[in-house]
Amino acid sequence: MLTLTSKQLATICAGFNKIVARSPSIPILRYILVRADGLMATNLQETLAYQLDGPPVPFLVAYDDLKRLAAGLSKSGTVTLTLVDHGVEATIDDGQAMTQSLDTLATDEFPDQPMD
Repeated sequence: MLTLTSKQLATICAGFNKIVARSPSIPILRYILVRADGLMATNLQETLAYQLDGPPVPFLVAYDDLKRLAAGLSKSGTVTLTLVDHGVEATIDDGQAMTQSLDTLATDEFPDQPMD
């Protein structure tokens, strides 16, 4: 489980927007790796990582989903990403909690890049 404030999510999305390809030839490059030491995106030439305390079990979340969540969140809102049996759930707490399922892929498909 990983909880991000509105400000953290906006900062992360702004940074990843410079790395994540709009139409990559490899679909996995549209995903963000969430793991114990933070979040990471790559376009195979560049890698960007945000270090923070993440979940013990890694998972992938679509960059487009993160952008959509950030755009709809108020300044005081938070998003909690949780790995569940059927994928990833986002719980949005913006005065009233709401949960939605997000796209994910197997983490072993993500390019092997070290977290600096």
